[in-house]
Amino acid sequence: MRRKIWLALTAAIAAAVAITIPLASASDSGSVTIVRVDAVGLQEAIVDATGGGFPDVGDYVIRSHKLFRNGDRVGTAGTQVMFVAVSRGNALTNLTSSVNLPGGHLTAQGLVRFPAVGNPESFRLAITGGTGDYQRAHGVMTVSDVGEDVEHVLFRIIR
Repeated sequence: MRRKIWLALTAAIAAAVAITIPLASASDSGSVTIVRVDAVGLQEAIVDATGGGFPDVGDYVIRSHKLFRNGDRVGTAGTQVMFVAVSRGNALTNLTSSVNLPGGHLTAQGLVRFPAVGNPESFRLAITGGTGDYQRAHGVMTVSDVGEDVEHVLFRIIR
């Protein structure tokens, strides 16, 4: 399960060259920025905080990621995955990510459920804030499992 969890978490994050599109909604005067990157695992640590075997409630995983766009490295991300419920191989985690980008930083967070067998094919996190070019950012980050230690990450950033 340890390997499966890592494969699904490799992405938490990213940004690079972005496309800005005016919002269609009259209720929001901002814009939507779409950012696509690939996240590749860099380093990881699995912490059996409870001493009762991994995974268990209270255990966590720390991971760093390299972020790429069209083969060029565009950033770095750090992710923490805290196990909040574990039952019959299923795990509910609270996943938080911080992304260092050329124009600033982004943060994202949400609950992610891992099935007893395999990885979630994709999951979504809320973009909770940012700095620099991403100040006042919110929106959705979607992570899609690609394969061995690589995931596609799509940010829909509203500013």
